[in-house]
Amino acid sequence: MQLKARQKKNEFEREGETVYQEVKIIYFSELLDLWFDTYRLGKKPNTIRVFNNFAKNYILPQLGNIRIDKITTIMLQTLVNDWARKAHQKKTSNDRTKGVCKDYPLIFNYIRKILKYGVSLGITKANPADNVEVPRPPKLESDKKLYFTDEELKTLLAYFEKNQNTYSELYDATLCKLLLATGLRISEARALEWSDIDFTNHTILVNKTLNNYDEVNEPKTKSSIRTIDIDNATVQMLIYYQKQQRIEAMKLGRTESIVFSNFTDRYITRQALGYRLGRVMKNAGLPNVGFHAFRHTHASMLLNAGVPYKQIQLRLGHSRIEMTMNIYGHLSQESLKETARVYENTLAAIKIG
Repeated sequence: MQLKARQKKNEFEREGETVYQEVKIIYFSELLDLWFDTYRLGKKPNTIRVFNNFAKNYILPQLGNIRIDKITTIMLQTLVNDWARKAHQKKTSNDRTKGVCKDYPLIFNYIRKILKYGVSLGITKANPADNVEVPRPPKLESDKKLYFTDEELKTLLAYFEKNQNTYSELYDATLCKLLLATGLRISEARALEWSDIDFTNHTILVNKTLNNYDEVNEPKTKSSIRTIDIDNATVQMLIYYQKQQRIEAMKLGRTESIVFSNFTDRYITRQALGYRLGRVMKNAGLPNVGFHAFRHTHASMLLNAGVPYKQIQLRLGHSRIEMTMNIYGHLSQESLKETARVYENTLAAIKIG
C-alpha cells in the first residue's frame, strides 16, 4: 500500500463526515489505493495477487489518471464494451490484445466496488458504474478436446499396465489413474497427504489446495471441501504405491507425508507435473490434453452411466448444480458410494488388449 494512500486514510478517520471537503481524493488511482488498503485485510495472498494483476494491467491503464468527478456512466459503458469485443477475438490469452482478458466482468466488478466505496466516503455523490450493462462473455468453441474417448482411454490404461517397472513410471500411473477415478483437480491432488486417505472406509478427504505459487490454501468455496468415495481398485493401487514410496524414501533417509512427493520439503510444481504428463502422453501415442481432461472424463463416464447431476456436483466440489449442468449438460444422463462403484464398473467394461 502506498504511503500516500495510508496518509489519506488516516485523514479520513480523523475528519469523519467533513472529509470530502478537507481531504482531496482527486484521481481514480488514489481511490483505488484507499479502497485496497481495506479490501486486502483478511484476503488470501493469491487473491491479492490476482487483484494486483487486474489493477496493473487493466484498471489503472484505463482509469488511473482520470479525475473521479470526470468518470461517467457512458465512459465506463464504452470501456467494458471495448473489453468485451476484444476479449474473445483470439482463443488463447497469448494472442489477445494487450490490456484485455476474458475476465472483464470480474474486473469491472472491482471498478464498481471501488466507486461504491467512494460514494460511502462522500468523495463522490453517485456511482457511475451502477447503470452500466456488462455484456455476457460469449462461449467459444475450443480447439482443445477436454476429455478422452473410449479408445484413447483404453490406449492410456494399456500403456500404464505395461509401464510400471520403475518408481517414476508408477508415480505417473498412480497420479493419472487417481485423477481419473476421483475427478480431483490437479491442485487438490498435489496437496494430498497420506492422512487424507482413509483406506478402511475407502474415502479421500479434500480440504486443501495449492495455488499457482505452490502455497497451501483452503479451497475457495465450502463445497470444494468434501469427502470422495473411492473404489476398491483405487484403494489397492494407493496402498501399493505408498509401499513403493516408502522404499524410495528410505533410500534417502526420509519419511513422506505428501502423496505425490518429489522427495524434497516442497510440493512438486504444476510445471514439473505438466512435463511428466506430456512425456507420458507422447510415449503412449496420445495428444496431450492436460490434467483437466481427467476430471472431465471422470464426470463424463459417470453421467453417461446415469449418475444424477447432484451426485456429480458433490463429487466434483462445484458450488452450484448449475455449474455442473453447464459444463456437462451436453452429455447423456444412487448415493455417493454408488458413484464410486459406477466408476469401477464402467472402467472394467473398457477391455484392455
